Amino acid sequence: MRAMRKKQNRYRPDTVRRLKVIRKGLKVVLTLVLVFAAVASISSALAHAYYALLEAPWLRVEEIEIIGLKHVDRKDILNALRVPRDAKVLTLKTSELSQRLKPILWLQSSVVRIDPPGRIVVELKEREPLAMVQAGVLLLVDREGKIFSRTEREGNPDLLLVTGFEGMDLKEGGDFPEELLDGLKELSDALAVSRDWLPVQSIAECRWLGAAGFALQMAQKPIAVQLGAEDLDQRLHRLKAVLAVLRERQWLDSVTRIDLDYTNRVYVERVLSPPNGA
Repeated sequence: MRAMRKKQNRYRPDTVRRLKVIRKGLKVVLTLVLVFAAVASISSALAHAYYALLEAPWLRVEEIEIIGLKHVDRKDILNALRVPRDAKVLTLKTSELSQRLKPILWLQSSVVRIDPPGRIVVELKEREPLAMVQAGVLLLVDREGKIFSRTEREGNPDLLLVTGFEGMDLKEGGDFPEELLDGLKELSDALAVSRDWLPVQSIAECRWLGAAGFALQMAQKPIAVQLGAEDLDQRLHRLKAVLAVLRERQWLDSVTRIDLDYTNRVYVERVLSPPNGA
């Protein structure tokens, strides 16, 4: 009897230990069930709140403010954005709205943001034309070399008209040749410095002559001015001095051509009137 009692006592701690493990496991399972139930309840509540928020009348688009418009029509921006009436601001993606504006070539950049509760703000930066280039049709090009719009001469009296690009396949939406862009920018900058005595309106045409550079055709008098391809600001400064001398000597009306494409001299071509009685 004493030996059997000792044997039974040896197995009792194992049974107690197993019961403790079972109770602990049940507590863990019950805790997980409660946690999952709470998460599901919270998720359901959040989803309900989110959809209720989407339907809130004070989060509907009430206004679209467009900043930076100069040349582009406001209607073109609105049509490109394609924001439906009574759209919900929480359903709109600003990056997607900005992407929709990219086909408008006049725009250099755009930023779209949501200004709660119901306003969309569109900040635009338009391209600044550098010159008009003649390539079958008149095209506008900016300082980055982007050809971004067709145009008419009458609508751009303050822009230089540059010809000589026939057959180069320049087209709207394309890029101006990089090797020509630097020269065009140099000429534009030189003319900007000289605008007080040589405004763009006094130049009927600027022709690109390839390796020979640029030549100007004056508007008021039939004078062709060969500028060349380098140091255009200095050559325009020399042109100013030459024109002053010609006016002083009253020869300006007889001049047909001025060639500045020399280092230390200027070539002036005149047509002399025949003597009386000749």
